[in-house]
Amino acid sequence: MDGWAKNTTTPSALYGPANDRAPKINEFGGRVTLKLDDGSAFTARLKAGYSYRKDSGIASNAQRIYCNPNQTAVAIAARGPDDCEADGRVVRADIGPVFHQVNPIYPADGVPYAKVTSGLVGLKMGYELPANLALTSQSGFYNFDYTAFENSNATDSTRPDRILGTNGALKINE
Repeated sequence: MDGWAKNTTTPSALYGPANDRAPKINEFGGRVTLKLDDGSAFTARLKAGYSYRKDSGIASNAQRIYCNPNQTAVAIAARGPDDCEADGRVVRADIGPVFHQVNPIYPADGVPYAKVTSGLVGLKMGYELPANLALTSQSGFYNFDYTAFENSNATDSTRPDRILGTNGALKINE
């Protein structure tokens, strides 16, 4: 999906924007189930699922809808082409290459993104015993990985000194 908001950031070789629409989203997922039940006392079921999503960042379509009319000339210049109206237009520069040079955790191309991957695997096995008894074992594994890099300040590319590069991560394995 190419997004419903138009990024009107002033084009720049270092600070983008790489995406002129926001949010830009790529995602897919799937699930598979394998089942063994041949009529014998033993049964098994294996389920696995996976999902992937990468988009243009958690703040990529945040829109400023009011600007203080008493702002300083510096603040107004930092807004760039932001008209402060609820009109489907945003100003969101990329974070640029400097953040990566200082800390390699940031993307080298300086393009903000948020990425989520998750997977779930479960196995259920059963055995029918005499006297109406059953033995059942169920186990599983879950993985969740979230990473985000963002320009958290609605700043135009003409003011790289106002770019606020942020990152976040969450990993769950259980």
